[in-house]
Amino acid sequence: SAGQGYITGLTIDASDNLYVTNSRDGSILKVTSAGVVSTYASGLGSPIAGPVINPTTGVLYYIDANQDIQQIPSGGGTATLLTAASCNIDTNPASSLFGNGTQLALDQAGLIYGAQCQGVIPSSTPNASPIAQINPTSGAMREYLNWSTCMNGSLPSWAAGCGGSTALAFLGDRMMTAGANMG
Repeated sequence: SAGQGYITGLTIDASDNLYVTNSRDGSILKVTSAGVVSTYASGLGSPIAGPVINPTTGVLYYIDANQDIQQIPSGGGTATLLTAASCNIDTNPASSLFGNGTQLALDQAGLIYGAQCQGVIPSSTPNASPIAQINPTSGAMREYLNWSTCMNGSLPSWAAGCGGSTALAFLGDRMMTAGANMG
């Protein structure tokens, strides 16, 4: 079943297929809308997390065990490095939080967003930007939301928290977040 293993993320493509990252065995499963389960990608290392698929291009992005953002072409294939992002993910196999960490999101323009990705120079402390924006073509990163803005609660549609395992999603053009460190 697609629910076996250590699920560390889910994403859905334009055809309503579900993609599930399994952190223990370093695979991504594909579950069709008819319930057919297949291996979309395997041998990705462990842990992996934060998958998101671009509904226009079909490219799937995820965070690997090196805390970098990888990309898999539409329809599957070999994963390649998009950017050395240093995203927050628990890589200790003895930890109860193994594989938990940053989630990725895409906006309507296809730009990628990652919470707690340190591949940018932050404008405020601590030494990681709460949310970074990543160009899906070049892998270039920039700070999208800094700690000062996040921590003072000045954002009108902010769900909760800046730290720990932050979930990201877009509802139309509005970014939604949740997941202050609960552990």
